[in-house]
Amino acid sequence: MSGAREREALPPLVGGILVGGASRRMGSAKALLEWHGETFVERITTALTTVVPEVVLLGSPPALPPALAGLQVIDDLPGACGPLAGVLAAFAARPGAAWLIVTCDQPLLQTATLAWLIARRQIDRIAVLPRLVPGRIEPFPGIYEPGCRAALAAIAAHAPGVANAAGAGRGRGGSLQPLA
Repeated sequence: MSGAREREALPPLVGGILVGGASRRMGSAKALLEWHGETFVERITTALTTVVPEVVLLGSPPALPPALAGLQVIDDLPGACGPLAGVLAAFAARPGAAWLIVTCDQPLLQTATLAWLIARRQIDRIAVLPRLVPGRIEPFPGIYEPGCRAALAAIAAHAPGVANAAGAGRGRGGSLQPLA
């Protein structure tokens, strides 16, 4: 299949920003921290809107800046913990979509990074996750295709105390392998 035809066959891509979490160590909502006059979540939304047609907030966001009041919010999936609760909620809401997931504490996220991930999508891949160094997969930012939903649900079911997908990939209930 040619590159252009394969791209057309890929599921639609939606941007998701993980905004849940208690921020216990920080003491305030990370999404609302400011960097150069904008909140983290505003900066990240701006970066995402340059590469995807729609951005959704995943989790229970704090009081949002007025500029983001129109964004859809998808609450965390009950029974799941940490970022997996947001990712699984995204798939529950839109099972046929692929998700470009980022966290609300990545204000320096570059559109070039997001474009790099998107360029590596392929029909036979269930996720595109950056590998920073050998043996270390970074789950966010990452692209999660519909085909990975069952694996993520299994990780959440077998490791309910896992705080993040990276920890889950290191042997607690499942294995995530880098595909790019």
